[in-house]
Amino acid sequence: MKRVLCTTLTLLLASTVFVACQKDGIFNPKQKISKVYQAYYGNPRLTEKWTWDDNLLNCIAYFRDDTTVQQKSYYFYEKKQLVKIDNTYDLSYILITYDKSFYKQIESYDKFDRKLRSYAFTYDKKKITKMEVTIYKNPSKAVMSAEEGDIMSVFIPKAILDETNKLMSVPSLLKSAENDLIVYTMQYDGDNISEWKIANQVGGKTKEIVFQYNSYDENKNPYYTSYPNMNENEPASPAFFKNNPLKITCTEYFDNAKISSYTYDYTYKYDAQKYPIEAIKNLTQDSYFISDTLYYEYQ
Repeated sequence: MKRVLCTTLTLLLASTVFVACQKDGIFNPKQKISKVYQAYYGNPRLTEKWTWDDNLLNCIAYFRDDTTVQQKSYYFYEKKQLVKIDNTYDLSYILITYDKSFYKQIESYDKFDRKLRSYAFTYDKKKITKMEVTIYKNPSKAVMSAEEGDIMSVFIPKAILDETNKLMSVPSLLKSAENDLIVYTMQYDGDNISEWKIANQVGGKTKEIVFQYNSYDENKNPYYTSYPNMNENEPASPAFFKNNPLKITCTEYFDNAKISSYTYDYTYKYDAQKYPIEAIKNLTQDSYFISDTLYYEYQ
């Protein structure tokens, strides 16, 4: 299933979000994405179609193939500030409240109006540097469904959601009746993110996944200060950086011991306005290698 792009971090809450030059939940991208195509080893196929109402994103349709829509995400605003996202696939939704121009609370619900997750934020000036995510055990839903992953990937990079699911899959956590807490911390280098870390307690020991953003190009990222759309295997939410990443490394630790690492390398082609129209991503882990390409069309 397609994730809300990059991943798919799609939009939000990250929404324009985690950037210093813009108010949370408000965005006005200079380049409006209209379609996204993806190719692994064959011909590109349509994966997303974006619909706009003037300068506000109204809907993203996600395609199973070039003609079949699998699901849609609808975006709702008050005074141009994003307040709700609805997902048609499983009728899950997200509610966003604000303290003036900053996030106050973000909560995700299933179709029965049961709260699944809530988010608390720490700011350094106008940049979000920490998120504490509570995962509720009532109802019991420690591992998010694919459908919930779609709507939440608008807020958190898909790779980090995957690592969260790994943490929550540990038998000792699944048996626990208490709510679980996952902590995300972010560091920045100017207008680009430099590190994203996820941490959780597993059996009294700490599991950490650290994403290091090693280098960027000097061109424009179309998701910056707008809703990031993520692709299934994308490690980075594009709302966090002004430029386009060239290399990202991920390292996993358990009880301070390194257990795995892998790298993402990117190359781009750009239009006359210096926005990417093609992004090639290569994932390397030991002897494992996979490559895919995203193609962008703009209004």
